[in-house]
Amino acid sequence: KEYIATLLDGGEVSFPCNYIPGDATQDSLTGLLSWMQSRGLQDWKITPPGTLSAHPNTFSGFVTKWDTKLPVAKHADLEVTIKITGPVATA
Repeated sequence: KEYIATLLDGGEVSFPCNYIPGDATQDSLTGLLSWMQSRGLQDWKITPPGTLSAHPNTFSGFVTKWDTKLPVAKHADLEVTIKITGPVATA
């Protein structure tokens, strides 16, 4: 595909989590996994730490990646990626 300079692409946001099976924020009924399976848009807010917390970023996007790591002797990890579909607003 060819990119045109006037079309903005918000890119993607990825973040790691502790994977907690059955947790309502991660499960297939109401959480991140359900949003990935439904391909529905969600509103997201990223709040930076410390003094920058007064300037969160908000955007719409959908979950494109759900990657669990389940090592035998360590805690379970989850890597989630969200595709940004519109403008990113900052406060």
